[in-house]
Amino acid sequence: MEELGYIITDVHEHEFKKDLICVQYGTINSLFDFAGIHESDIQIVACDEIKFRVPSLNQFLDIYNASSKDSYRNNNNNYKDFKKIEWLNAHILK
Repeated sequence: MEELGYIITDVHEHEFKKDLICVQYGTINSLFDFAGIHESDIQIVACDEIKFRVPSLNQFLDIYNASSKDSYRNNNNNYKDFKKIEWLNAHILK
């Protein structure tokens, strides 16, 4: 990430920023234990021969619901997860 011009801004959250773009990552191996999502259930998208797993809105909701229970994130991220949860709930067709 640093080779691409991003600066690490939060080691604990694996957060990098460049201009107005913020990137965070976690290991997919822990996703099931963390949010109950199997890696194989996440859609694969290919772009220029590079493959990405892209969660659905429902999967993002599960991820952010799990994240919102983390006191570190709540104390250090101004409760941004709750805003994302609110947005996802408003945009997911029930």
